[in-house]
Amino acid sequence: MSHPSTPDLELPFSGVKVIDLSRHLPGPWCTQYLSDLGAEVIKVEHVGFGDPSRYNPPRYNRDSVYFHSVNSRKRSIAIDLGHRLAEPFKHRLFRQADIVVESFRPGGAHKLGVGYEQASAINPKVIYCSISGFGQTGPYAHSPGHDLAIQSLTGLLGGFFTPGDFPRNPPFHAADYAGGATAVIGILAAYIKMLRSGKGSNVDISMYDSVMSMLDIRLAGALGRATDLADKREIEVWGTNPRYRCYATGDGKAVTVGLLEAKIWAKFCTLIGRSDLISKDESLEDRLTSHGNNTVRYEQGVADFCRSMPRDALVAMMREHGIPITPVYDPDEAIASDIAQSRQIVSQVPDAVEGTVMHLANPLQHSGLVRDRKIGPGLGEHTRDILQELDFSTAEMDAMAHAGVIE
Repeated sequence: MSHPSTPDLELPFSGVKVIDLSRHLPGPWCTQYLSDLGAEVIKVEHVGFGDPSRYNPPRYNRDSVYFHSVNSRKRSIAIDLGHRLAEPFKHRLFRQADIVVESFRPGGAHKLGVGYEQASAINPKVIYCSISGFGQTGPYAHSPGHDLAIQSLTGLLGGFFTPGDFPRNPPFHAADYAGGATAVIGILAAYIKMLRSGKGSNVDISMYDSVMSMLDIRLAGALGRATDLADKREIEVWGTNPRYRCYATGDGKAVTVGLLEAKIWAKFCTLIGRSDLISKDESLEDRLTSHGNNTVRYEQGVADFCRSMPRDALVAMMREHGIPITPVYDPDEAIASDIAQSRQIVSQVPDAVEGTVMHLANPLQHSGLVRDRKIGPGLGEHTRDILQELDFSTAEMDAMAHAGVIE
């Protein structure tokens, strides 16, 4: 399979200039998405060391695997924003910007002269997006917005362990990616508003808010208790629902079963010769419950079957019959899987400096809305080009370099 490349001029954000003042994960992931949509993204990094994610393991010859995965096609300028010689740069940059994304703690951007007030005074149409752990207001506003801390406050980690035990660290940076995704949505909405009204926006993205807004299922019981509902039951998507969980297979590997619907459950039970597990009086309400008195019977029946076969043979059998039992892959299996290959979600970009750079592609690639990924920029790779585009003379750039403002 292959998907046709979309010419840059036909991309939704072609001609839009984005100033990326962020680093680490949510901000760069957000601006990467805007770059995929066709925007020109200028990554503003501190002179000397740049975005700390350049140094995450594992690394290619120059920068990290992760860095390239969220900085494709961006241009990098390395500059000391706090230096007086950088003032003209900030003014000229904001004058040309359509969108600004920053991820400092509340007030940090303003201290550097790149806050919303400074940017909007120069360019009233600018879309200014601040991504922080807990938003620009509230009791946690100035606390470090680490993903683990945010997940601990949302209820994601609590409630699945017994007294004396502790929850496991989550395997996914839900807060970082939820914040980045919400930022993309907010920016797109603000941009449409600007096109209609001519007015810019100050978009306040809280990673905490972003995660909380996605927990309709996880917090359903708590929301019900908060309104003193008589119905005290919980939605059991996973946890005590034996028909929606992981099971071990005969070769020491694992599968997930998604046998929620009564019709699918009956088909599975018939296939494995366990028609005795089918409950004729099962109702729609039972789908997301623990199945009450049947919990142990269901769990034992599924567990015994899964242990009777190697993982891949079991999965092949279930796929043939349209039953949703899927393999639990490790990361290496995941990127080499048939579905990853057929959907082209993993791509390779050759580069003379870094070798072969691997990317996880934008999921809109089959819709003609995004462009293919390239490598990320070297630190300050485009500094003089960008300054020249902003009408800085060679003498001005040399003076900045002499003062250590740029390299």
